Amino acid sequence: MGICARIAKRIITLLIVILGVVTLSFCLQIFTGTDPAEMLVRKTTLFATEDQIQAMRVELGLDGTLSEQYADYIKGLLTGDLGISITNRKPVIDNIRDALPVTCMLVIMSMLWVAILTVLLSSYFSDYYILSIFNEGFYNKRLLAYINSNGPLKLFSFSFQMKFHVLELLFLPS
Repeated sequence: MGICARIAKRIITLLIVILGVVTLSFCLQIFTGTDPAEMLVRKTTLFATEDQIQAMRVELGLDGTLSEQYADYIKGLLTGDLGISITNRKPVIDNIRDALPVTCMLVIMSMLWVAILTVLLSSYFSDYYILSIFNEGFYNKRLLAYINSNGPLKLFSFSFQMKFHVLELLFLPS
């Protein structure tokens, strides 16, 4: 199998996976059991009439069949129109644009902390691993060294995340 065939196979697999994820997210929206139009209308007016709810369905494009809604959903994704958020009535792309810098900073800081703590903890616990090769019970000590080197990392990351969230430190995202 040539390299071009492998690349083509990977691209086809990627497209199938993307289509599956898009279809699954559409189905999750449709089959949650809540009516987005009713939620939006009831958010603004407590005693909403059926006419107001139906008008909102027409505005959101929820009055069509499932296949029409799916086609509109795919067309919106391909054109970059992700719709209007139910929670704040802003375009979803604006919400993503607002949250993306903080999310990227959180990912970068997390990766940095994990890299630093991994190097420090692995250098500390590597002595136990090297010494356990020459002793009896090699596998038990190897397992203990693995748990000791990975367990504190998960505990540190969770505790740091909680501390940063509770203290609302401005220089680190939480």
